[in-house]
Amino acid sequence: MGLGSNASSPYHYINSGSFIGPCDKVRCLLDDNLPTFDGKRIISDQGFWQHLLANSVGSESIVLDTAVRMFHVIGGRHPRRPESEVVCDPAMGTWCNPHTFTCPYVLHCNGLPKDFMYDVIMPSFEQSAYPAPGAPEAVCPPANANGAASSDTVPPLAPAAAAAAAAAALASPPCIPYRKVVQRAVGRTKPPQLSREQLLWIAESVHGKAAAHSGGDPRLLVFGVRFDSGDWVAVNCRGRTVFLEHAAAWMAKANKKNELEAYLVSYRGNTKAVGDFFAQPWLMEVPAAIEDACWDVILVDGPTGHIPGQPGRMESTFYAVSTARRCIKAKQVDDFIVFLHDAERPVE
Repeated sequence: MGLGSNASSPYHYINSGSFIGPCDKVRCLLDDNLPTFDGKRIISDQGFWQHLLANSVGSESIVLDTAVRMFHVIGGRHPRRPESEVVCDPAMGTWCNPHTFTCPYVLHCNGLPKDFMYDVIMPSFEQSAYPAPGAPEAVCPPANANGAASSDTVPPLAPAAAAAAAAAALASPPCIPYRKVVQRAVGRTKPPQLSREQLLWIAESVHGKAAAHSGGDPRLLVFGVRFDSGDWVAVNCRGRTVFLEHAAAWMAKANKKNELEAYLVSYRGNTKAVGDFFAQPWLMEVPAAIEDACWDVILVDGPTGHIPGQPGRMESTFYAVSTARRCIKAKQVDDFIVFLHDAERPVE
């Protein structure tokens, strides 16, 4: 049933299961009309609203959102091609309709498009960091972002281009939302030494860098390999994560469970002679594969340093800070985040 003043819009059909409005207005509609229905003539809530809408044509008490400003039923036009009806706009930080040039507040899926909702749209919000006021809330899948500056400039996608974009987006497995990665990590029999709050803080920083790259590839360097190393790879699902470890035994253990880009390094100092390092710091040697690399986030969680005679984290921390200064000076990054675990210890 097509109702409303804009019958030329492809979105002029009733989805009577969803009505949005000020509470007082909705309450008045219910108070004025519910007593006239005894449930025999109209047996469902959708039937009730359909009846009200049909009897309100020409008035402003209930209108259809034909411009898709508030509500969008994905798949209403093309059930088998939902990707042609909605695109992720990295500038707006949300999903927009490329045909009406609007970014509705509510996206709704029925039937076939539900997989698109679960696999593509929902993970884009679940992976985003807690945004600051006014900041984008969705981390757009790289293959699905069309580079538009705003929703007002989103061009309609040609069917072939839309299908290609969706195929590219779904070609690789969807990332696990980072909050779920953290929850899974802390729930294991042997949880990470970092607290849940610390893990979330680091994960949110990595995803903040992803948002700065328009959903691109953040670069994460981690000092220390442990059983939770796979969690950092999962958190930084679309980016590059590199580990530096001095203990060959831990490298072997971790790689049995995860395929890591990990390199064996050595340290010259130890916690019994920290004065030597602080008197004249030296820059540790790293593999050639990352010697000139820049990073967005560095986590210093190694090497070991809680027992006298262990390497301590003087060299790894100094390397992190020196790399940050080098990359900022070379204008390869605008800013740099370094996390140092166990910062309450004297050496750290």
